[in-house]
Amino acid sequence: MRSRICFKFFLALVVAYFSFLFALLWAQGECGVIYVTPNGSNLPGAGTRTNPASLEYALSLASQEMLLIKLSTGNYRLNNTLQLKSNIILEGGYLANQNWAKTNADSTVFLREPTNYEENPLRIIAVQGINIKNFRLQDIRIVAPPAIGNGGSTYGLYLRGCENYTLCRVWIRTGNATGGVDGRDGINGVDGAPGQDGGLGCRRCDPTTPPFTIIGGRGGNSWSAGRAAGGRGGNGGARGTGTTCSPFNCDPCDSLQYDIKAPDGEDGSPGNGTTPGLGGKGRRGINFCSTASGLEPSTVFNFLNSCPSADTAKYRGGNGMPGKNGKSGRNGIDGQAEYSNGFFVPNNGTDGEDGEDGSGGGGGGGGSSIGGIPSLGLSMLEGMNSTGAGGGGGGEGGQGGTRGTGGTGGGGAFAIFLWENGPNAIIKDCILRPGRAGRAGRGGRGGFGG
Repeated sequence: MRSRICFKFFLALVVAYFSFLFALLWAQGECGVIYVTPNGSNLPGAGTRTNPASLEYALSLASQEMLLIKLSTGNYRLNNTLQLKSNIILEGGYLANQNWAKTNADSTVFLREPTNYEENPLRIIAVQGINIKNFRLQDIRIVAPPAIGNGGSTYGLYLRGCENYTLCRVWIRTGNATGGVDGRDGINGVDGAPGQDGGLGCRRCDPTTPPFTIIGGRGGNSWSAGRAAGGRGGNGGARGTGTTCSPFNCDPCDSLQYDIKAPDGEDGSPGNGTTPGLGGKGRRGINFCSTASGLEPSTVFNFLNSCPSADTAKYRGGNGMPGKNGKSGRNGIDGQAEYSNGFFVPNNGTDGEDGEDGSGGGGGGGGSSIGGIPSLGLSMLEGMNSTGAGGGGGGEGGQGGTRGTGGTGGGGAFAIFLWENGPNAIIKDCILRPGRAGRAGRGGRGGFGG
């Protein structure tokens, strides 16, 4: 009696065990098949025809054995990148409400939401497989959103280090990548300050004025704080001297007994800077008592009504030479996009170079004095000898324009992106529609020199 009871109890345990095992296998996909809908369950036991699983839960059941995941039509909204697994078949196009019949009239869509973008480089990926093998995607649509930010990229299907896979009748579309940022334009340089005028040399107009030297004008100096200042103008020749005695009592041009002189104008100073202009030569003094002076008595009498040093052609010092222009800065280098560490990397352009500052111009030479004109004891001839005009100061060099900054790179749009994958890959009957690549940012224009 006891043996019969024990046998019945043992038989009941065996039946219960196999019933549980069968139920478990059935729940794990009815002989290696998992059924999935967009709103499927994440609870244990899901994945049957009548209790379909979610996509995430179905992928969690992947193992060493090949697993077929039948996907109902509809939109599968992905808040994060969908990570594929080895040893799976993802096949869409099934009608859950029609006993899982296959259809071409509706689609299974993996719809990546525009959330949780990744950095370095900036990107968004809809579906991704990394270092996996033995998988198949069939009758599925994948939609990746547009990129965001500056130079962002978008990827529909990203496969890296994969092998032994098939993509069959997969339709992939991505949004557009985003462009780079334009570089900033440089700032125009400041104009150099003009040099000051030299003092007027017409002391004859006021015979009572002492024979002071006429000072040359200061060179222009503003933004450069002296680095590119213009040269100072040369001082005019000091007022010349002549005899005052009567021609009946002395020789009006006897320089041995009398102080007869016509000082030269001073040379202008060179400007400052990298390649400054040289100063102008001072005009040699004009002595009436010198046969080479070119002054005739008739010329001297013309001084009665005009200042002798106002004749610029004859009495002016030489012009200072202009300073050299600064060199233009070199353009920056265009950024070259590259593929690095498994991704498209939009590199930025480099900045240009600042333009060089211009150099200051040389100061003008001082004008010639006039000396040796005797007064002959006549009041009307007193003070005929004149000072030379001061040379004008050289102009300051213009400031160089600053550099334009480089533009940043634009992102890429990739329906399928393959990186370092292995053998036995089949891609057939697929439709790939990537969006537009991002426009690279324009490099900024360099500023104009002053």
